Amino acid sequence: MNKIHSAFVLSLSIFLLSGCLNNNAQKVSELSAPVRSEEEAIKEEQESFENIPVFPISTEEVYHAFKDKPGDVQFNKENDTITYLDEHNNLELYTDNLVDESIDQFYTTIYNTEFVKNNSGDSDMASFYGDIFKLIDVPFDEKEFLIILKNADLTKDRKDKTTSYEEDMVITKFESIWLGIEGIYTSDSSKEPAYIEVRVFPENPSTF
Repeated sequence: MNKIHSAFVLSLSIFLLSGCLNNNAQKVSELSAPVRSEEEAIKEEQESFENIPVFPISTEEVYHAFKDKPGDVQFNKENDTITYLDEHNNLELYTDNLVDESIDQFYTTIYNTEFVKNNSGDSDMASFYGDIFKLIDVPFDEKEFLIILKNADLTKDRKDKTTSYEEDMVITKFESIWLGIEGIYTSDSSKEPAYIEVRVFPENPSTF
């Protein structure tokens, strides 16, 4: 009877011990899984950055091109960002380095929409965008550029107009580069955008 009892106790002990070991192994697996996932996510993010098309130019080069222009230019060396506002406050440029001192896009803003509607060429816009396109070695035809802006449908037929969505950007090719144009609303009740954002890309942004 004692032998049977001892065998039963031994079997029970082995069963409980194996159960504990399995539970511990499962917990270790559960704890290590998020770490691996986080590392994979970081790796994927780094790879995605490396695959983004860039212009072979740095923010410092952009700064030197705009520092003597009639406007306010701010260059943050620590963050590799540049902001330029023209003297009439109609046009603004912002950009930053993505990787390896290269720019993936230029953010530009046209604050006066009438400036676009009533413009027929030969203006400050030619100088502003001409300087940007010269940096990336792309010819700039202001009249063609204005036609693209005027023909772009920038209206947002929805209640929430102040929020921007990816599909709000009108993407079009200009010479060898791509433009992403969006009307920015400051009020949900506005019928027209308060200003226009024009982003300059080296390749079609919808493909990356």
